[in-house]
Amino acid sequence: MSNKAKFYVYIILSLVLGSIIIQPIIQHSITLQSGELFLFPTAPVDPYDPFRGKYVQLSFQQTTAPLDISEPTIRKQKTVYGILSKKSDGTAEIRSIVYSRPKDKPYLSIPLEKYQMYYHDSSRVVDYSFPFDRFYMNEKLAPIAEQIYRENQRDSSRALLAVRIKDGHGTIEDLLIDGQPIFKLSKERLEGKTTQK
Repeated sequence: MSNKAKFYVYIILSLVLGSIIIQPIIQHSITLQSGELFLFPTAPVDPYDPFRGKYVQLSFQQTTAPLDISEPTIRKQKTVYGILSKKSDGTAEIRSIVYSRPKDKPYLSIPLEKYQMYYHDSSRVVDYSFPFDRFYMNEKLAPIAEQIYRENQRDSSRALLAVRIKDGHGTIEDLLIDGQPIFKLSKERLEGKTTQK
C-alpha cells in the first residue's frame, strides 16, 4: 500500500472513530436543549451504602409499570419503551410499557436487561430500572450532595430528578431538593463549613 493510500485510510478511520466518540456528546447536548422536561420522584437509598465520591446514587419511587393493553403477548427484545405522562402535581410517571417505539407520545427507552415481567392480580406488570441512576458532581461536592439527598428522603416529594427526554433518550438536567438545585445547596453547605473553620 502506498503512502498516499495509507494516509487516506488513516483519515477515514479517524473520521469514523471521531464520529463514534462525538455522537453521544451531540445527542446529550441536543436532548438537554430541546428535550421535554420530566420530574421523576426519587426514593430513599440504602443508608448503609458508602459514599461513592464522584456521584450521588439515585433511587426512584416508581419501579413497575403495566404492560400496555395493546400488547397481546409477552415478547423478548433488547429494548422496551415506557410511555410517559405527567400527574396533576407536575411529577412524571411511566404509565405503561410497549414493545414498539411510540410515534405520538413521549417515551423513554428502557434496556431489556433492566426489567422483568410478572403477573400481579391477573395484570402483566413490568419491573424495570431507569437507564439513569447516578448524578455526577464535583468530587468535593458529591459527598455533601448525597448527604443532603439522604436527609430529604423522609419526605419523598422533596427530591426530584429533572430529566430532559427526546426521542426516547433521557439526559439528567438536575437533582432538585424542594425546587432548589442540589449543586447550589451543596456549595452553600460547603462554604458554611469552611466559614465555621
